[in-house]
Amino acid sequence: MLPKSRIISVIVLGLGIALIAAGALAPVFLDLRAKLPLDAEYTTFSFSDQGGRAQTVSEEGTQPYEGPLAYQLHYDTVDPSGKEDAFLRVGQTTVRGTEADAGDVENLVSAQVWNFTIDRVSGAAQGKARLNHTIASPAAEVAVDGYWLKFPSAAEKTTYPVFDPTLRQAEDAVFAEEQEIDGREIYRYDQEIAPVNVATLYAGMGNTTQFETPDGGTEPGYLFHSGKRSIYVDHATGMVVGMDLDIDDYYGTREGERREDAFVFQASTSDEDRAQLIEQAGQIPDPQAANIARWIGFGLGVVLTIIGLLGVFGVFGPRVQKVKRAL
Repeated sequence: MLPKSRIISVIVLGLGIALIAAGALAPVFLDLRAKLPLDAEYTTFSFSDQGGRAQTVSEEGTQPYEGPLAYQLHYDTVDPSGKEDAFLRVGQTTVRGTEADAGDVENLVSAQVWNFTIDRVSGAAQGKARLNHTIASPAAEVAVDGYWLKFPSAAEKTTYPVFDPTLRQAEDAVFAEEQEIDGREIYRYDQEIAPVNVATLYAGMGNTTQFETPDGGTEPGYLFHSGKRSIYVDHATGMVVGMDLDIDDYYGTREGERREDAFVFQASTSDEDRAQLIEQAGQIPDPQAANIARWIGFGLGVVLTIIGLLGVFGVFGPRVQKVKRAL
């Protein structure tokens, strides 16, 4: 019968091999990556500016407006979402007044709906988006470059291209600072856009206008988009949890001389929205914690395997003392 020490060594050896196997095979059987959840409850970013400026369209034509403006960015994950990709429906609305006035069509300033697929881990768009932007007009196909509502998991302190829906292209967002908010590690990225003539990028309703000239004639005007945006990203999951917006759109001459305000808006994600979005990010499994646990288990398995092998070969067995007889 084997000594008790060797039996224990065999058990330790088996446990060590099991831990090594579990650590090595975990990535094969378990998905340890932080993903955009398909059943996220909080998917709305709300903004309000009491002194915003915009151009509104009515039966009398285009009229300038100055006063409270509410802007909302909301997304849903819909079919055909799957294990790797999520199909998003993203809605953008701007209304005169507050969010409570959004139900009144007369208060609507603008509305767009984007439909596209993203990678649930990296946040990168897969293929083109289908954009519905004007009632009774055909949808447009737009390439969504860079990132928008989801950054790569384990976001880095670097520069990311971030999609701007007005330009319909990505502009760089530079890492600015690391913060701790509600117990989460949050990265802030700053994006600054110099005035761009939108009409030179694509044809669209509202990209051009007509200015009256002193002689009673008209001359063309062009929409220029500019502004600053700060994006707050949960480091571990890459989820966007807040934004600061400072948008300055205007109509100007071909040379860029400002003539009329088009959309001037400055606001931040509401405290309530941000708290909910951060809490939700904290509920997504943390891949870093899972990987640390996996490597700890793997390392412990190596140690136990070595100890078990030494025990099997009798290193920890009882020592037999040889007594020499005196002659």
